[in-house]
Amino acid sequence: MTDRDKMVHDQTLKLRLKNHAAAQFIGEPKLAVNPKGGRLICGTVNAPNGFGGYNGFQPYAIVYVPHIKNFSPILTLGPVAGIDCRGAGLHPSLPS
Repeated sequence: MTDRDKMVHDQTLKLRLKNHAAAQFIGEPKLAVNPKGGRLICGTVNAPNGFGGYNGFQPYAIVYVPHIKNFSPILTLGPVAGIDCRGAGLHPSLPS
């Protein structure tokens, strides 16, 4: 991952998760790049919900296109993120 990928990853999670500081992560995020320049960052997170509890470990996916300036990164969590990541050949870590 490039420095920009890491910045997009960190900023997206900070802005979109309810309490990023309390989120628990497994492993390092993985990156896939498509031929047209889009980027997919996948990982696994146990994020706090709005009631103070945790949702359990689940995959997340961040999609962004670096060469399009006004394209905001898209974050998905759960089964949809898992499908996106597996489709790109990335398999987020899940606890045993």
